[in-house]
Order: sequence, then structure tokens, then C-alpha cells
Amino acid sequence: MVMCLLDTGCQQSLVRKKIANQLGLKGHPEHVKLTRLGDSCGQHKRLQRVKFRLKDVLLKLMC
Repeated sequence: MVMCLLDTGCQQSLVRKKIANQLGLKGHPEHVKLTRLGDSCGQHKRLQRVKFRLKDVLLKLMC
């Protein structure tokens, strides 16, 4: 189980490499430009794109 904070206003969500490795997530590398609020330049990063599905474990525990 991994605690996470999701921002529904973001175009993409990020997960740390350590977590992706622990979950066995595989993907392909790509170059992206990350821009934060108020940051006009942004940073170019080489990241790994992975796909994963989230589910609510609390709902399952309460039923």
C-alpha cells in the first residue's frame, strides 16, 4: 500500500522511481519539461512513463 496525494488539476501525475520499482512498474523513457506554478523556464527531465491503476482500499476495508 502506498499513500499518495493526487492533484486532479494536473495534466500528469508523478510517482517516485523507488515506488515504481517496488511496485514492479515497467515503462519507456521520455524527455519532458516540468514547469511549476510561477516558473517561466521549467526543467527538462528524462523520466520513465509507466501506467498503473489506483483503487481505494479504505472502501474495501469498511464493507
